Amino acid sequence: MRRIAGGEMESAQFQDIAAIEKWYWWFHVRYRHVADILMERSVAGGGRVVDWGCGTGGFIEYLTGRRSYPRDAVVGFEPSDYAREILTARGIPCIVPDLTRPFLDQIEMPVNAVTMLDVIEHVEKPAETLAYLRDGVTVGGCLVVLAPAFPHLWSEWDERLGHWRRYTIASLEREIECGGWQVIKARYLFSAMYLIGLLRKHMIRKKKMSEVEFPKVSEGMNKFLTSFFSLEARMPMLPFGTSVSVVALKK
Repeated sequence: MRRIAGGEMESAQFQDIAAIEKWYWWFHVRYRHVADILMERSVAGGGRVVDWGCGTGGFIEYLTGRRSYPRDAVVGFEPSDYAREILTARGIPCIVPDLTRPFLDQIEMPVNAVTMLDVIEHVEKPAETLAYLRDGVTVGGCLVVLAPAFPHLWSEWDERLGHWRRYTIASLEREIECGGWQVIKARYLFSAMYLIGLLRKHMIRKKKMSEVEFPKVSEGMNKFLTSFFSLEARMPMLPFGTSVSVVALKK
């Protein structure tokens, strides 16, 4: 299903995410953005959501906590043994994906929405996975995909994380449409981080900047960045950013 960093790198990556995803600004801006989309599509408390590649469960906890989704309305699928250990410790049930079995056979109930939050870049053949997921979603159900933006922002860190690619809006829309979905909305996120992303790429390459994915910030700065980028996500889109967001429907 997914290409991920192996061994100690993978374990450390998930441990780092689990330690900060409940409060760190980058996660919360993304979670709020996707939850707002689900609300717009009327997938609130009564809709069933699958978080495909749920990692350590941050988005599931956001929906069931801050957005008051029933616990059984949000289902996580996760292939990593390391991530599932953390999910188990948190009391978050998840399913190990088996692409040899029909999606509905594993979920056993119709799905109203599928979210893929920084997952598709780990998938070698995304169109096949997207078509597989589409078969288990109700007609009119939605897909929300977030992915890292722009191939020219590719750095050694992408390689260490197990990414296959970074996307533009056009390339991600094309991938999703090849999976049989109808794209209805797309935009870039974190536009104010774009120049920092360019600088970070070159500084990492020259070994002048830490390769830590999530730099430490103070509590005050964390609140400011959360508010700033949450507002930016509601403003008209700029033609650049460090993440791509695409919403699609099952035809």
